Order: sequence, then structure tokens, then C-alpha cells
Amino acid sequence: GSEKLANLNIAGIDPYVDFYNVMTYDFHGGWENQTGHQAAMIGDANNYDVTTAVSVFEEAGVALNKVVLGAPAYTRAWGGVEDGGTFGYQQSGTGAAAQGSFEAGVYDYKDIVTDVVTGQTNLYWDDDNKAAFVYHGDEWSSIETTATIAGKAAYVQEKALGGMMFWALSNDAEVELSLIETADDILRQGVSCMAAVENAPEFDYI
Repeated sequence: GSEKLANLNIAGIDPYVDFYNVMTYDFHGGWENQTGHQAAMIGDANNYDVTTAVSVFEEAGVALNKVVLGAPAYTRAWGGVEDGGTFGYQQSGTGAAAQGSFEAGVYDYKDIVTDVVTGQTNLYWDDDNKAAFVYHGDEWSSIETTATIAGKAAYVQEKALGGMMFWALSNDAEVELSLIETADDILRQGVSCMAAVENAPEFDYI
């Protein structure tokens, strides 16, 4: 968040830093009582989004090829969430009420994407925030997909950032559903972003 970064003298420390792994995720999570995107690209009401975080480094005069964009291979989830006319987005809920893969309120991406592919949950695209989420029953979860990672990789290319980093390898899926492999395909192997999007699980609702 920009108010956290404001505590750092970025311009002062920059000569001593080779690169910045920017944690552009965990912007929202089950420690809050309202659902929200944990890694939206734009448009967060509190400026908790990717483009705002990167702009802090840009405005501090940091060479953008030192800025490495972070992305999560896990979800932030809430349970007890009503639809509220927004498919559960920005509705009340608690992280403790979402079972999770290894702790309440946190699912491995590989577990959730399996439910998406097999049709056990619906996948939504929020075009205002350029972010994905799933909603099934009373559980709402912010999620990355290979399509959202393709969009972030395109942003990395457009801004000439230093690349991408992920937390964590063990949360990722494999082969064509892998978030990390998708980023590698685009940023290192020359695969087009559109090709990656076309191979991604389709959104059920936009």
C-alpha cells in the first residue's frame, strides 16, 4: 500500500538496492470483514492496487527495470458471504468461515482452479478493477488465473519492469494452468499475451 511505502525513504535507499520484489498482493484478506481483491490491477478505493504501488517507485525516481512485480499463487477467501447484487464482492464475510487448503481463508490456486475447470465454482471478471474472483455457495475468493497473469505480464512489458515474482511455488498448478509458467512463457519465451489468455479458463460472468 502506498501509505506503507511512504514510510520508506525510497530515493535514499535506492543506490544500495539491486532490485525490489514488490508485494503487490495481500492488499485485502480475511483479516477484514468485507470481501475484496487481494491483487487488483487498478481502481481500489484505498489505492491498494498494482498500478498505484508501482507508481510510488516511479515517482521516487527508481529505474523501473529494478521493480519486480509480485503475484500470489493462492487465494484470499471469505465465508458467510451473501450475493448482495455484486456476486459477493464487497459484501460482509469472515476469513475464518472459509475452510481453506491449509489454513482458514487461504486456498492454494491449484485447488481452486480445479474447481473452476470442473465447473464446481463460477469464475468472475471484475473489469473495473481488472481482477478475478470465484463465488460458490457462501464462499467468495479473490484469485489469479493464467488470464490475469497474462495481463500483469503485459503490464510488466509495457512499463519495462524487471519481471515478476510469485508466492509460492507449492501453491501453483501445473502445465497449461500454471501461473508461473504462463509468466515465463510471455516474459522469457516470447509467447503472446493473447495466446495465453485464449488458453485460460473462461470467465462465467463479466
